[in-house]
Amino acid sequence: MRPKKITAPERAWWCAEWLESARHGGLKTRLQRGKILAKEGRVQEVLLEAGLLQAEIRMSPLIKYRPTIQWPVLSDSKRDKVLEELEKKPHVLAQLLNGQLNLEWKEIFESVGMELFPKELAELTIDCSCGDPQHLCTHLAALYHIAADEFERNPAGWLVFRGIPTESWQKALPMMSENGMETVEEFTVQGFREGEKLTALPVNQNSPLNLLQNLGPFPLWQGQGKGPAEGLKKFYLTVARVEEEELQGKDRSY
Repeated sequence: MRPKKITAPERAWWCAEWLESARHGGLKTRLQRGKILAKEGRVQEVLLEAGLLQAEIRMSPLIKYRPTIQWPVLSDSKRDKVLEELEKKPHVLAQLLNGQLNLEWKEIFESVGMELFPKELAELTIDCSCGDPQHLCTHLAALYHIAADEFERNPAGWLVFRGIPTESWQKALPMMSENGMETVEEFTVQGFREGEKLTALPVNQNSPLNLLQNLGPFPLWQGQGKGPAEGLKKFYLTVARVEEEELQGKDRSY
């Protein structure tokens, strides 16, 4: 009996679009080599700022390269227009809080004459200290993959790269109480862990994972994997499903 083939999980759509812009350059081999470097843990000191991605690629203790990716960000006026649109779309921000990038982000950016993702590599300004004459060296490809991993874990990071800092879209959250969101005044993860009363955590009533994700990584965790939060995620989703079925009057004979 042949062993069952294990397929890699599909990328989130926004990560797939990011990687696709490099594939358009006909550099699939370079991308694959960069993916290997990323998996080997050679990408260090990643810097993510508005319009800037940078890292150090350590090939050996003495050989290091610094790839850089740049892309023009939203102007102040266009960013303000994007934020105005977001106030009309509370569900888009609710999904962002839960680690999902709604497809409507593309429409929002297009409404101000900007693209959410590059269509091809030529739109970006890329450079690497290795001096490789190829447009995309393996070190840049490694940064591309590490960035995709980070954006998949935290899609708000992509918005930072495009010029929308987290605090700017978070300011729209208190305005959404009439649109299916409950808000409170002030919240800090550290304060919560120290027993402080919850005060500004936006709670999306339709998402059981909102509170869990806002707590962030568990402190002092030394076990394997991603920590207790990963196991709790399944529990939260199961409880939410059971509650929803009870509210809908479904028969749960299992």
